[in-house]
Amino acid sequence: MSTRISTPIDGVLNILQMILWALFAVDYCVRLYLAPRRIYFLTHNLMNLAIVLLPAWRIVSFLAMLHMTANRQYKLLSELAVKLFGYTLIFVIMAALAVFSIEQDAPGALIKDIWTAYWWTLATLATVGYGDVYPVTVSGRVIAVVVMIYGVGLFGVITGALATWVIEKISGVTEEDHAATKADIEALHAEIAELKAMLAIRMGDGTVHRPPEELTQEFLASRRGAPDTAEDDTHEPEQPMELIEETKQTLTVIRQKIAVRLRRDS
Repeated sequence: MSTRISTPIDGVLNILQMILWALFAVDYCVRLYLAPRRIYFLTHNLMNLAIVLLPAWRIVSFLAMLHMTANRQYKLLSELAVKLFGYTLIFVIMAALAVFSIEQDAPGALIKDIWTAYWWTLATLATVGYGDVYPVTVSGRVIAVVVMIYGVGLFGVITGALATWVIEKISGVTEEDHAATKADIEALHAEIAELKAMLAIRMGDGTVHRPPEELTQEFLASRRGAPDTAEDDTHEPEQPMELIEETKQTLTVIRQKIAVRLRRDS
């Protein structure tokens, strides 16, 4: 049984929850800023850090709802964007806090406040690296390497997703198009089998006494047993649907002429 409150008080409680979470987050950030050993504070207060960060996923969950109203063609891209946004947001926060804690008291440090740490993290993540600020400690440079690797991987994923989307838009080929094309080809095979049966009856070539249905099944069975030349052929027609429609029209004309000839001879 669900314990969720379904009364107007629910909205008030949600607002109160967000206020309490904001107060707790501010308290945690202040204590982290005032702590003499920030790395020690981070590693020994992981539960408090989780309490601060996990509610932020509610925002990511809200963004995930946006893909429900998006067009089907953008569904995969929107889901990927939501996940990347959530992961990158947490990564930027953690990297900025880590480099700030390490660099602020180092001799000759350039990253002396949290906002400079965020600026450096974003610039390094974007792989531009202005060079105005940079870490001077060994630990800070290790963090810089991690941020660089994440940034390269992030933009690689984004570029690949956009390239796939553009190719699909240009080609205009979807799974439904492939399924429809295959169904149309099967229909053409069946119609060709019927025409072959009608021609066999008309010409009396020894198969005249076999019913058209039997010839149709034999032809279709031979098609299923034969290798699929459409898959083996590396050259794909530019407009397969137009070729199928043209073939349908040609077969329809042939079918009509054979039917007229059979009625005339009967």
